[in-house]
Amino acid sequence: QINTYQVSLNTEISDQVDKINEIGEKIAFYNQQIVKIEAAGVENANDYRDARNQLLDELSTYVNFTFQEDEKGGMQVYIEQALFVDGGLNYHLGCETMPGTGFYKVRWLDNGYGDAFDTSEAYSNEKKTDVGSLRGVLTARGLKIADYSDMPKQPVKDDYIDDAGVFDETAYKVAMNDYNAQVKRYNNTTGNSIITQIQAQFDQLVHNVVKQINDAFAPNLEVSGDKVDLDGATTGTTEKGDAFDLTKLTGGTYKILDVRNCPVGTDDNATIGTEVFSRGQVDRYQKITLDSQIYTTDAEGNQIGLAQKTVDADGNETYTLYLYNEENENDIDWMYTLNSLVINKDLIADYSLLEVKANPEQGLEGAYAFGGNLFQDLLNSWDKELGVLDPNSLAAYDFDDYYTNMIGGLGVRGNGWNSMVDYQKSQVESIEDKRQQVNGVSSDEELVNMMLYQHAYNAASRYINTIDNMLQYLIERLG
Repeated sequence: QINTYQVSLNTEISDQVDKINEIGEKIAFYNQQIVKIEAAGVENANDYRDARNQLLDELSTYVNFTFQEDEKGGMQVYIEQALFVDGGLNYHLGCETMPGTGFYKVRWLDNGYGDAFDTSEAYSNEKKTDVGSLRGVLTARGLKIADYSDMPKQPVKDDYIDDAGVFDETAYKVAMNDYNAQVKRYNNTTGNSIITQIQAQFDQLVHNVVKQINDAFAPNLEVSGDKVDLDGATTGTTEKGDAFDLTKLTGGTYKILDVRNCPVGTDDNATIGTEVFSRGQVDRYQKITLDSQIYTTDAEGNQIGLAQKTVDADGNETYTLYLYNEENENDIDWMYTLNSLVINKDLIADYSLLEVKANPEQGLEGAYAFGGNLFQDLLNSWDKELGVLDPNSLAAYDFDDYYTNMIGGLGVRGNGWNSMVDYQKSQVESIEDKRQQVNGVSSDEELVNMMLYQHAYNAASRYINTIDNMLQYLIERLG
């Protein structure tokens, strides 16, 4: 519903641009008529001037503009410092679709100024960028459909401490500088719109819920490449039949399915690694078939097999490594976001794939996963810290409190905007009343003035008649 409302605002932008262009054409027309009529210096084009003033009043509801009148009676109008009307000539605004979003940005079509509005910074009263309904709709709509990736994530100090307990202060400062730059960008874009802000907040909530559920049914191990033993193996085979270079696994850090502790499905194959929620086009794991087992070492120095062992009817052993496909925030198909999220189609087709049984590796053949606390751990995850609602705040919430504060914050902000709208309306009405007292025509006031002038005329007439009679009397009597 939020996305639908956002699209409707995009349509409103196009409608307002058309209306502004129409006003510009009419102002240019009246400029021509005023100059023509007043050229001889005999009369004023009052009707045309009144009509032009009304158009300026209407234009002021859409955009912030300035104007000046030349000595011939023509007018120049500037929108955001760009020439809009110059005497009998007017320039036009147009809507251009921004790549990858389908949203409009407003550009000048024929005066060479390019973008009509700077949308890279938050609106400002000081810079007069908070004036006009077109600016307001552009701000409210935002620049894109926001998601969790638009919420800056503050670096955690513990991530910059190595195994020896040494803190990498330089790397942490670099990460913090990048984070502060992201916060500034957030405040100027996503956080500048109440719509994109709530989109990002809600998507962050859903993203974390989905991760908690998927990680409960298909838990991962984080493996450090320097602790991987390939045991002589060099090549594996992907599901597509392509060769996979196993030496890639000996560098960096990555995630794989915990084949020893994950629950299994109730189907005959005891399937593992089935996620509940899927990304748009990317599987949770890249499955790599190996000829032999590969290992890692845990904190106690124990050797752990990383691949799932299977034995066919002929007794042949094969091993499958489930390499987790990390999210890529630059590609929506690789993200667990509302904009691409679906329930796993394999689960919809076959519910038995849902991993609710204990892993046979734990010695609980045929048992359900209740004994492994799968569902209790899932419930406990609701008490874990999800994150902050706003990068400008340090307050972090668990899942329940996050949702409560998200809705409460939206209500408080909406109520604040409603109060501001009511105040602005009262201010406009007050100013309009004062203007009408100067420019407007009050029938009651005009009637009073007519009666006043009529009585004054009658009094003056009687005075003249009296003087005339006195003079006539004097002339007749004394002449």
